[in-house]
Amino acid sequence: MLLLAWLLYRIGATALVRSLADVGWGFLLVVGLQVVAIVPNAMAWRRMLPPEHRAAAPLPAIAAMLLAGDAINAVTPSAVVGGELVRVSLLRRRVPIATAVGSTALAATAQVFAQLLFVLAGVPVAIALIPDGAFRGALLSLAALAFAALALLIGILRSRGGWTALRRWLDRVGWWRALRRNREASWRALADATLGALRRRPGDFALSVALYGAGWLVGAVEVLLILSLLHVPVGWRQAFAIEALSVAIEGVFFFVPAKMGTQEGGKYLIFHVLRLDPARGIALGFVRRLRELVWAAVGLVLLGIAQRRGAGAHAGPASTTGATLAGEAPLLRRTGSGDEA
Repeated sequence: MLLLAWLLYRIGATALVRSLADVGWGFLLVVGLQVVAIVPNAMAWRRMLPPEHRAAAPLPAIAAMLLAGDAINAVTPSAVVGGELVRVSLLRRRVPIATAVGSTALAATAQVFAQLLFVLAGVPVAIALIPDGAFRGALLSLAALAFAALALLIGILRSRGGWTALRRWLDRVGWWRALRRNREASWRALADATLGALRRRPGDFALSVALYGAGWLVGAVEVLLILSLLHVPVGWRQAFAIEALSVAIEGVFFFVPAKMGTQEGGKYLIFHVLRLDPARGIALGFVRRLRELVWAAVGLVLLGIAQRRGAGAHAGPASTTGATLAGEAPLLRRTGSGDEA
């Protein structure tokens, strides 16, 4: 918050208001463009559901759950964890809880894959546009870290021995060993819904990564649209570089609630290294924040509707695994009042 206040002081409130006034009614185009990103993201999450459960979660319902989770992430200090829990809570009303948790976890993993690939694709473009050698070196270091993280993630997901070694290491911890022993059936069902599903349906995972990548590309189109409304003459290469660097910064600071200060500060830094007007970069960040708040309001409305419809109703189709897990997962069990615990 202090960083955000300093940025506002540095560029001046008048300059920011003037930049936002340049956007004008074009802001409606910015808000509407987000639909193009929501659709592939919802398709990517739905693809992680087992084929036999997809009919129970049609695309419009998945999109509503996605928006509800994004709304929680945008307005609460829960980083990205709160939104994922909300999505699981809503999805488990339609599918067994192991399937809900597993598909959400796989979707989040696919999104991380797409994010890393998008950043790596944008690094060569950004390096060609950055004149300062020190910043180019820092960007190469960031790319190396992203590549290492991607390689590590692939190795973990592909290796059976790695998971076995991790489980043995965790079993040395007394409370974890006791927890796993008491919830053995739950852990096996969850493992089958995540790692088992990944090994059985690698093509679905690859398609999910591609769909999330399409969603990231829409972000570059949004940058190009907003900067054209702000009368900043940039081409597709610059817009792509700005978005790739923005995604990298937001990924590093994912734990900051509502991206407070990091979104505007990141744009300020990016515009500075690209030799663009930093004030316009902050304006870009503010326009995006306003767009996020509009869609957060939509997501909160959808969440409220879902809560009212689900009040007093039992969650998810009946199944032995689902019933067992529901009884053993108090954080995701519905209370008598209909509120999520």
